[in-house]
Amino acid sequence: MTLDEFRNLDPKDMPNWPLPAQLVVLTFMAGVFLFLGYFFVLSDQMDKLNNAHQQEEQLKQTFIEKKRQAIKSGSPATAVERNPAVVWRTAQATAHQRGHGRPAD
Repeated sequence: MTLDEFRNLDPKDMPNWPLPAQLVVLTFMAGVFLFLGYFFVLSDQMDKLNNAHQQEEQLKQTFIEKKRQAIKSGSPATAVERNPAVVWRTAQATAHQRGHGRPAD
């Protein structure tokens, strides 16, 4: 198919176009559709995913720093004191060992 034949095609009569011309137009339309889908849908989702990855890395670093601080302090009591549930269970267990109160769950 020559360039002159492409110029003479009637846009209103696409079903009667030769197959190569139909395939070119179909491929172009599919490319535009995919580009617009990426631009309007996926780019926003990719930004959110990248932000979540950055936040994950920050949280990991914070966890590692706090873990190092807890290890440096050498006292497991300081780490336990930060968690009220652990303090409560420890107090219950201590009371039970002394014979006071009900046993710990």
